[in-house]
Amino acid sequence: MPDPDIATDFEVVDDPPAPPEIKQDSYSFAPKRTVPDEAPPPLPKKKRRRRRLDDRGSGGSGFPISISPGVIGGFLCMVIAVVWFIAGLYFGWVFFYPPILFIIGLVRFVASLMGQEED
Repeated sequence: MPDPDIATDFEVVDDPPAPPEIKQDSYSFAPKRTVPDEAPPPLPKKKRRRRRLDDRGSGGSGFPISISPGVIGGFLCMVIAVVWFIAGLYFGWVFFYPPILFIIGLVRFVASLMGQEED
């Protein structure tokens, strides 16, 4: 016996109605693009200026020495290790990592000075 709370008077539709036609321009929010008749003229080429080498032979102005990031990183590791180790000794502690950090920094420092590529 069917449940009285369930509606049973549904309409069966074979073909759903076609959706109304919508014009493309009526809901487009993008600005309309116009195609120019002629292409704009090409920009003139810039003339390249040659840089003059100064007496030292470097190509630019400024400090003539280039320092590798490996040299700076190795030096910073060594400085941090020394400060850490001395601060630990001052407060009565002996840390074992600062000497290891110092050796790692020293190896990086020397390798960068010798021109080893950084990985």
